[in-house]
Amino acid sequence: MKSAFNDNLFQQEFFEQNKIDALYIVSNEQLVDPLLTKLTGITMLNFGYRFLQTAEKNLLLCGPLEARSVGKQYRGKMKTVRSRKDILKNLHSFFHKKRVGLNHAYLTAGQLLALQEKFPKTKFIDVSNALYHSRGVKTKEEIKKISEAARISQEVSHQFPEWVHKNITEQQLLARINYEFARNGCEEAFPTLVCFGDNARDIHHFVSHKKLKKNETILIDFGAKYQGYCSDLSRTMHFGKAAEQKHAFYRKTFAAQEAGIAELIPGNPSKKAHLAAEKVLGHKIPHGLGHGVGLETHDSPGVISPYQEWKVMPGMVLAVEPGYYGTSGGIRIEDNIVTTPNGNKRLSKAPKELLEI
Repeated sequence: MKSAFNDNLFQQEFFEQNKIDALYIVSNEQLVDPLLTKLTGITMLNFGYRFLQTAEKNLLLCGPLEARSVGKQYRGKMKTVRSRKDILKNLHSFFHKKRVGLNHAYLTAGQLLALQEKFPKTKFIDVSNALYHSRGVKTKEEIKKISEAARISQEVSHQFPEWVHKNITEQQLLARINYEFARNGCEEAFPTLVCFGDNARDIHHFVSHKKLKKNETILIDFGAKYQGYCSDLSRTMHFGKAAEQKHAFYRKTFAAQEAGIAELIPGNPSKKAHLAAEKVLGHKIPHGLGHGVGLETHDSPGVISPYQEWKVMPGMVLAVEPGYYGTSGGIRIEDNIVTTPNGNKRLSKAPKELLEI
């Protein structure tokens, strides 16, 4: 499907505000810039691409090996380049005696030095901060894609009880989840985390070959990526009969998520959500309550934490993930929401009670 890329290009206002005449985006196998997906609709970014835009025109440069595939997703102006000489020739028309914005967050020092050497009369300006913040409020098309990613993730989670059995390993369950993503036309948005037993206390657990035993916690942090856009969910279950204390901790974590989501409304400082969740939990959360979701799993507008000052705006997609990591095992409940002019809307919802398998 070809991208309606014109809706996502930067307008004259962006160039004026950042005092640039052109924007140059580079993405390759060494350093993938996900912004290229928004600007072009291309989802396979680990090849060499260069995208140039002014307020009046734009151009995508790609190699001959992927040109035909790119043409199936991108309907803007495109040129195939076969050598460094071809690239420099095309860059010259955009760079000559101009101020060019670069995304330093996805540009190596070597690439920057090479540009400065080849185009000594061009002033290169770092606009990475402006580019990052431009991703905070999503377009309708972006929200639609993230919503589909979240829907697929939720559907996959409904099958977890069918796949879980004694002695299955974390790696085996991970493989089953990622297979289901692929079967639904997606890929994993980030390395899926599957944690059994005491491993659920590790916030960023390294998935292992540990086998599932009776009466162990199962914590899965996962998300599908659909047409270049991510989702991010976490589900906690128990293999066997859980103690009432574990049910109580789960209910409190669920209530903390609800309290946090209630504060994520336009105009509110995002940190209010974190503080509201901690008030319900009765203890500090050892990580941010959540974060933006979009082209990347951790996307603009940033982290939801007591140390961040950004305010909620309509059109933001956020992950909300309170957690408890005590001696009786870890519990994390994570869902995605989109903020609306009057509040917010859930894109996914975890079970209200701890699921026993």
